Amino acid sequence: MTSLAATLRRASDASGTPLELGPDGPGWMPAAELAVDRERLGDALDRIGAEMPSDRADVCAQRLVEIWAWYLAAAPAAMLLAEGRLPDLSPDRVHVRLASGPTFTAFALAADERAPRGPGAAGLAADLAAHLEPLVETLNALSGRPRRALWRGGGDRLVAAFLWAGEALGRHPESVALAREALAEETPLRGPVKVAEIDVGGNVERIQIRNGCCIWHVCAGAEVCLTCPILCEDERAVRTREWLAERDGAASGS
Repeated sequence: MTSLAATLRRASDASGTPLELGPDGPGWMPAAELAVDRERLGDALDRIGAEMPSDRADVCAQRLVEIWAWYLAAAPAAMLLAEGRLPDLSPDRVHVRLASGPTFTAFALAADERAPRGPGAAGLAADLAAHLEPLVETLNALSGRPRRALWRGGGDRLVAAFLWAGEALGRHPESVALAREALAEETPLRGPVKVAEIDVGGNVERIQIRNGCCIWHVCAGAEVCLTCPILCEDERAVRTREWLAERDGAASGS
């Protein structure tokens, strides 16, 4: 069996999300400590607001919890799908580094290769819920964003991590099954997994339908996301085709 470090490196590359065994260098702190640090998280909300831009604390809090969930879940979901194993991602085993600019740079895993996490998607959901429990409380206090909305965002990002990994690795049905397994757990992340299949010139494009709105669309110049549950299905299909045409046109240089 390959080492956890090598597996994690491949999964990080596949997910496009930097996760590493470490931490190494200055600026890292335990995830459990950061999740209750109102001063540092308040500063992070300010920097997220400057990047979006938005002066609404609830919008920034929703963004922050989803960044946290994505960074924690993306590479491990790819690892689980590709190799059927996970490192221990419990809050006392994970370190976080805040960037000098907006949001995060990376998560580092202080994981023991001799003690991989399990069982499967249920283990990942349990670890993510353990991370988000204190974070949700802190962000609710800082921003007023309802706890349930923050939890839905975390669950949506966990599903997105599995679906992204499935598309990247050509294993969509397995990724949906793992996402459903994760969100079937008795945690505040619990919810349905919904995927719209939209025909685009004979090819099927799969779009996740989130369980909660990220409220990104209230920011200047933003619009409702393709994955948003408040978007009607006809508009989702039209906008998906427009997005793909723009993407393919940009890729071809036309």
